[in-house]
Amino acid sequence: MQVDFDAGQLSYEQLMQMVWSLGDPTQKAWSDQYKSAVWTHSREQQTIATRTGAREAERRGGRLQVLVAPAATF
Repeated sequence: MQVDFDAGQLSYEQLMQMVWSLGDPTQKAWSDQYKSAVWTHSREQQTIATRTGAREAERRGGRLQVLVAPAATF
């Protein structure tokens, strides 16, 4: 799923905090085909997604299991 958002209304960091609150980013997928991923469109988004994901994983006492990687053509 691709999400378009208005950065004037919601920052990418706030968006990522909502994403991490919807599931457990420390839960390892039982199969690669079910692995969670966040596809980013800039280096800044990748940095924010990785940082906020790691922070949420630490808060939950685990390690970030979600792939954070640059997006290809959607």
